[in-house]
Amino acid sequence: MSVSASPTPSTSATPTPDPRPTAGSAKGPARNLPKPTMPAAAKQKTEAGLKAYAAYWVAALSYAYETSDSSVVRDASSKKCVDCVALYDAFDRSIPSNGWGSGGKITGQMQLRDGFLPDVNGRYIVLVGLSQQPYSIFSSNGTLKARNPNVGEYILLLETSYSGGRWEVVNYDRLKG
Repeated sequence: MSVSASPTPSTSATPTPDPRPTAGSAKGPARNLPKPTMPAAAKQKTEAGLKAYAAYWVAALSYAYETSDSSVVRDASSKKCVDCVALYDAFDRSIPSNGWGSGGKITGQMQLRDGFLPDVNGRYIVLVGLSQQPYSIFSSNGTLKARNPNVGEYILLLETSYSGGRWEVVNYDRLKG
C-alpha cells in the first residue's frame, strides 16, 4: 500500500499596505492623508457658512501641499478665478514627474471684511492669515529638488461668491508675505 502525501499549500505572506496616515518625506510621498470634506455649514449662504467655507478652502490648500494633489482646492475655487488657476498650475509644475512634496501644512485665521456684507460686485471678502510649515520637493528617487525651510506667514484677501448652493473663491490677492 502506498501512501502519497498531500501537497502542502504555500503560505507566502503578501505585505499589507500600512493604512495609517503618513506624511511625505525623503522616503516617499504622503499616504492615506484624509481629504478635506466640505462641511454642511459651508453650503449655507450665512456668515457661519462663509467662515466654514474659508476654513475648508485653507484645509484644501494645505492638502495640496501635503499630498501634491491640487484637485481638492481646485474644486473649491471658481474655474474662472484666473489667479487661482495660475497658482494651482504653478504648484503642479513645481512637482517633478513622479516626485512629491513634503511638509507645507497650512493653518489659517479668518476674518470677514465688513462683516457679512457683499461689496459692490456682490462678493464677500474674507481676510485669511496663513501660517505654512517648511516645505520640500523631492524627485522620483527621493533627491531633494527644492526646500523652503522657513515658516511662511501670509495674508490673503479672498473674494468669494455664493452661487448654485455653494461658496467659491473667485479671486484672491496676496497682501503680505
